[in-house]
Amino acid sequence: MSVAGPIGQVLVMAPQVEKMDAMSMVAQSASPKSRKESKYTKLARIGAEEWFTLANCPESYTKNFLILEICENLKVLEQFLDYWNLGNFLVPMLVYVGRYVKSVGRLGPGHIFDVFFTSTVLTIKIWEDRWITNTTFAQMFGLPKEELNTNEVNFLQAIDYDLLILPEHITEFLSPLKQL
Repeated sequence: MSVAGPIGQVLVMAPQVEKMDAMSMVAQSASPKSRKESKYTKLARIGAEEWFTLANCPESYTKNFLILEICENLKVLEQFLDYWNLGNFLVPMLVYVGRYVKSVGRLGPGHIFDVFFTSTVLTIKIWEDRWITNTTFAQMFGLPKEELNTNEVNFLQAIDYDLLILPEHITEFLSPLKQL
């Protein structure tokens, strides 16, 4: 399924059931150590405030549910990064998410996984020396490779291919965490 993005891009969305199955499998295999809530909750609050909107959501979908969903996505993607021994890529991935949202505007909750996952793939491609193909990424999460390819191109266009991250970008991103 695809939907028009906030500035006319087409964001391809795989059926939520398949995504949630892949995410649940990774989350269930997580060690108790990786289930720390404080780090994810702080990041999720920033995401809920700055990146996502509850507009057009059912009343039952509350801000707390949004924070929980962001937390779960962050856990899964951090575990994915840990699998590749790339756990330190979580913050650069979120810097890219911030750039994307700044370009396209706040997103609905249905885009959480798509945006986070696409940003994770780009982060690995830019910052890792090993070559990991979109086919591998798509197979690991049960997604169509074409969907990932399309999302990757749209994401790059939205951020104007700005993948440079300087130390001050990290500091700027992390500064709100110190206030929480």
